[in-house]
Amino acid sequence: MTGHASPADFKSAASGHSENTFLLEWTSKSFTQIEEFLLETSLSPSGSWSSYRVVPTSEGAYHFAGKQFLTDLQPATPYRARVSAKNGEGWGKPGPEWNFATKGAVPSPASVTASATSSSSSTVFMLLCLSLLLLRYKD
Repeated sequence: MTGHASPADFKSAASGHSENTFLLEWTSKSFTQIEEFLLETSLSPSGSWSSYRVVPTSEGAYHFAGKQFLTDLQPATPYRARVSAKNGEGWGKPGPEWNFATKGAVPSPASVTASATSSSSSTVFMLLCLSLLLLRYKD
């Protein structure tokens, strides 16, 4: 495992409730403080990326959250998002793309797959943290 933050785990529902706005929320884990998130969004399946610098909030040991309220979106339109995090090790690579849609459109099924993968990553991360703690207090 590198010192970079884990890929973002999106918490928002993939199907929007508004025709032209969307609240994206996610969490990420890092052994060192996450200083900044870079959220990128675009029309799905292709389109130019729009970037947003997001200040993280601490959610307890090793857990950080980000959120961005998107406005001026197109009605009934699928979008995609990805997040990079900056911590003491520098900028990590963007995580997997996550698909979402404004009211009236159906997001790509890839969002379901990304959530399942993220849950598996979370489990591995937690087991690693527990192992490190046990090793530290073993003596």
